[in-house]
Amino acid sequence: MRSDPEDPAHEVLRRLEEANERLEVRAGRNLPQAIGVGLLIGAATFLALVFSPLVFSAFVAIAAALCCSEIAGAIRHRDVWLPRVGLAIGGGLAPLATGWLGLGWGAALLGVGVVVFLVWMTVGAAFTGRRLRASAVALGCAFLVYISATAAAAVALDVRGGPGPVLGFLIVVIVHDICAYAVGRTWGRHPMAPRTSPHKTWEGQAG
Repeated sequence: MRSDPEDPAHEVLRRLEEANERLEVRAGRNLPQAIGVGLLIGAATFLALVFSPLVFSAFVAIAAALCCSEIAGAIRHRDVWLPRVGLAIGGGLAPLATGWLGLGWGAALLGVGVVVFLVWMTVGAAFTGRRLRASAVALGCAFLVYISATAAAAVALDVRGGPGPVLGFLIVVIVHDICAYAVGRTWGRHPMAPRTSPHKTWEGQAG
């Protein structure tokens, strides 16, 4: 059943859709959807954090793996090939081991993760006929170590200090992200990485 164009409810919906379209153009994304996804992820993070360090370490390991996979996909437009699966597996080992076995094992598994990535990339290049480039290998290792070590540090913070310090750190990150977005949308003029992330600006980062 179609609504009458003269119906006040129809007019309200039309105006809401137009406002949402203007907001999406200005924001560069579907802002209500992005907020909803962010709230869901935040709720899942909080539940995992307060449940137990083991559950939180598994949650963080999955997040680290997804981040590694996303980065591998994001830089492919620049002719840089990184195996998404190998990078994801390697990136998730350290935070998982930190929660279940301790920080020492987490550090050891960080090295194992790098080895897994290197082997995966070498075998993948051999099977696909791609040429291994030292710059791509170094970039992949840098991404893996940065993401995996940061994730493992968050798990270690939870294991040693409980949920409080981790929640405090997350609040700082969230406030930073909101301020960067607000300032960048309002005054941003100089992109940080035009091809990789065209909507991030130096003004936003300063904000």
